[in-house]
Amino acid sequence: MVLTKIKMKRVLLVSLIAVVFAFFGFYLSSKQSSEQSALPAFSAKFRDLDGNYQSLSSFGSPLILINFWGTWCAPCREEIPTLIALQKEFFSPSFTIVGVAIDSPENAANFVKEFGVNYPILVGGGDALAVSKLLGNKSGAVPYTVLVSGSGKILWSHLGMVQEGDIRYAIKDRLI
Repeated sequence: MVLTKIKMKRVLLVSLIAVVFAFFGFYLSSKQSSEQSALPAFSAKFRDLDGNYQSLSSFGSPLILINFWGTWCAPCREEIPTLIALQKEFFSPSFTIVGVAIDSPENAANFVKEFGVNYPILVGGGDALAVSKLLGNKSGAVPYTVLVSGSGKILWSHLGMVQEGDIRYAIKDRLI
């Protein structure tokens, strides 16, 4: 009976140590993913609404807010006026918003015209969803918004309809 209690204490101690190491490993992995690089995604090229190919890196801003969306997506359509207002307020050589439409060029162009979108729009399909995954969108769903530094570091991301306050908080201390 005494040996059983000693063995139980050892099992509990080993279990506690395992839990601590598991927590520490989870903490480190989540820290790394929040600081992952966007560089592989920056080389991907999509057509703009004029039919020219552009990469995400071609915009050259130190801060780029990339929004993956579709004209068929109700939450995407709802957040566009917020993005238009923020682009109007904050656009500068140090910040821009880029939309990547998961749609046809015709649908995206009609939407841009109807809503007066004032930031660059690129058009992609499944390839754009793959790029969004490289930028941290594990589910591949839209809308997905990610803030990337000019050096290719993912600074902030949001899956689902983004609120103006969330974007303001993400960019407030990073604008030059």
